[in-house]
Amino acid sequence: MNRHTATGTSLFAIVPVAVVGSATYALAPGGKFDGPASALLVAGSLTGALIGVSLSAKFTDHGLRLTFAIVSGLLGARLIVPLGLGAGSKALTLTLGAVITLVLLGFFGGVLSGLLGIGGSGVLVAVMVITLGTEQALAQGIALTAVIPTALVGAAAYRRRGQVAVRPGITAGLVGAAVAVPASTIALAVPSTVLRAVFGAFLLLMAARTLVRQRRTRRALATA
Repeated sequence: MNRHTATGTSLFAIVPVAVVGSATYALAPGGKFDGPASALLVAGSLTGALIGVSLSAKFTDHGLRLTFAIVSGLLGARLIVPLGLGAGSKALTLTLGAVITLVLLGFFGGVLSGLLGIGGSGVLVAVMVITLGTEQALAQGIALTAVIPTALVGAAAYRRRGQVAVRPGITAGLVGAAVAVPASTIALAVPSTVLRAVFGAFLLLMAARTLVRQRRTRRALATA
C-alpha cells in the first residue's frame, strides 16, 4: 500500500472511531464536549483537508514523514514537560482570540490530516492544550468531534482518486470503534496531568517510529 492510499484509508477508518469516541466523551459521566468549539475547528478544517489532499502529491514521502516526526516530537516533549501548563481549563471561553485560534488550528489541522491522515489530529490536540490552555480530555473531546466531517471530506477526496482501500479501512474502523469506548472511558477517569503526559509519550513514540521506518526505507533503497 503506497503512502497516498495509506493516508486515504486511515482517514476512512477513523470516521467510525471518532463517532464512537466523541459520543462516549459527550455522554459519559463527566464527559467532555464543546459543540461550538468543534464547529469552529470544522470551519477551518474542511478547507484545510481538501488543500492537504491536493498538496500530498507535491511532497516527497521522506519530507512529509520527517516534518511530522519533528513536530510530533517537539509537541510530545512539551506535553511531558509542561513548564507551567497546569491541569488545564475544564471549559473553553470563546473570546475573539479563541475563535480565531480555533479556526486557524482547524485549518492547519485539516491540512495535516489531508497530508498525513490521522496523524494530523494528534498534533491538533497537543496544540490546543498548549495554546488555549484546555485540559487534555476536553481537547481530545473537541478534536474527536471535529475529526468526523474533516475525515469524511478527506477520505472522499482520496476515494475519488482511487486511493482508499475500503475493506482494510472498514476492518480497522470497526476494531477501532470497539476499542474507542473503553479507551475514552479510561481517558475521562485519568487525571488531566497524567493523561497529558501519556498523550505526550504517545506523540514521542509516533515520532520515533516514523524516524525508524524512514531510516529503514532509505537503507533498503540504498542497497537495492
